[in-house]
Amino acid sequence: MEEKNKYKLITNDFEKVDYQYGEFNKPYKKYTYWGFDNLQPQRMLSLMNNSGMHSSILKRKSQLTSGAGWESNEANKVFIENVNGTEDLNDIANKLSYDIWLQGICFINVIHSDDGSIAQIEHIPAECVRIIEEDDYKYYEVSKDWNDVRKNKPIPFAPYNPDDKENKVQILEVKQYVPGHYIYSSPSYIGGLRWIEIDSAISAYHLSSIERGFSGSFMLTFLEGKPTDEEERYLYESIKKSLTGQKNAGEMLLNFAESPESAPKLEPIPLNDSDRKYTQLMNIIISEIMSTHQLTAPELAGISTPSKLSSASETVDAEIRFFEITIEPVQKLIERAFTKLSTINGSGDMKLIDVVTKNTLDTAADTNNNNPEIITE
Repeated sequence: MEEKNKYKLITNDFEKVDYQYGEFNKPYKKYTYWGFDNLQPQRMLSLMNNSGMHSSILKRKSQLTSGAGWESNEANKVFIENVNGTEDLNDIANKLSYDIWLQGICFINVIHSDDGSIAQIEHIPAECVRIIEEDDYKYYEVSKDWNDVRKNKPIPFAPYNPDDKENKVQILEVKQYVPGHYIYSSPSYIGGLRWIEIDSAISAYHLSSIERGFSGSFMLTFLEGKPTDEEERYLYESIKKSLTGQKNAGEMLLNFAESPESAPKLEPIPLNDSDRKYTQLMNIIISEIMSTHQLTAPELAGISTPSKLSSASETVDAEIRFFEITIEPVQKLIERAFTKLSTINGSGDMKLIDVVTKNTLDTAADTNNNNPEIITE
């Protein structure tokens, strides 16, 4: 193994794995794969778009992280306005917050002027970036669509370095430390991905069932005698492939026979207590997704809990704990990154305005003094 690759996660079992999350080094590629197929960020986007609860929590986390925008003063006002950019730094902070919660990493495009100061800052979506470490030099490649790099040829970018006078367009990465991830990172909810996938699959299953008119499950019996083992295996695999899975809920198999005696017998299978099992499963899914996001109460992400009774003070305490334990460390990461940039322009420290503080939450709780308990129907 080459010395420069000593810290990368290596696997030789590519053909036996459907997909994996993490970092993978393929010898015929110069960049480290982000996920087994180099499409982990795209998969994370898909899961966000197909799990309502997961999406709601990610949105709430990003809102709390970017808060009410940057604290503005005479020293940093022009820097925050980012007059040469397509948007100001308040909008960019919100997008970076979303990326770091969704992907575990975010990327800032820094453009220097001739005198070395920072002339412009832009956001680059994390799913568009791949990292290359080659001959002790690190740089980035950006593509609009890594599914098709022939049509969307990756463009190289230099790493952030204020002393680099040759490359004025650079990328600064901001990421959470995760053991075992040395090139990219992984989101904090990585341990609960299976539950998020289950939530997404259940939605697809029920949509398919509705679209097919809620038709039930069936047992298909052929009345022509027992086939050979090879024929039985072929029939089983063919029917299983056609009728099972989240997108094939309630599929109907059609068969054409020459006579009634050779026609297959089709019988519905009773659902028994599937409703109760579904309710139990959903309760587990909600609990597991909340746990992997370190969410202290579902109401903090706008998720109602039927028949739950909670006091206003309990809600305040839960929100403060959630902010201090989960949100604030990521917020500090982004603040340090922008302070590093603002210092180049002599703009001083950068601080995001918190929307969750003891004072603001106590004020909100006071409005419930005449109704000290909150019931969510």
